[in-house]
Amino acid sequence: MKLSFSLVNTIILTALLSNTAMATETPDKFKIAKIKKSAGFQSSTVKAYNDNMALCVSYLTDTTNSFSDKACTKAVSIIESINLDNNSKVNYFKSLSYSNRAISKYFQGDNKGALADLSNAILIDSNTITKSNFALIKELSLEENTLLETQSSEVSD
Repeated sequence: MKLSFSLVNTIILTALLSNTAMATETPDKFKIAKIKKSAGFQSSTVKAYNDNMALCVSYLTDTTNSFSDKACTKAVSIIESINLDNNSKVNYFKSLSYSNRAISKYFQGDNKGALADLSNAILIDSNTITKSNFALIKELSLEENTLLETQSSEVSD
């Protein structure tokens, strides 16, 4: 039996819409978005997204773990593959996926990549989690740059 494209999208959308999100803070005050899975049927796409977001969150809560980028990137890739035009809940989950990946990039020293992901997240859906993480990474990046400049000038003196 072949399902039509719109029916498949409807099934995916229904499964995604039954999910909810909540945020957890890291020691650095980042807000990591956790997806609370719904009970019942989940399409393989939604299950893969939920599983990768769960891995992403798990790895992010252990900031010494370098596997978070792979899981977070996979979650972004899956949610981006769902073509549902301007659905606010899907956009919210896309935004949270980019936000979590940004935190992963920041923990791995990629401040520019983190800011780029958070900029994308805010453009997709400007919510309190993404805006808070963007402000925090900008602040921390500025502090790091100031510290590096201070250390550099002390070395050259």
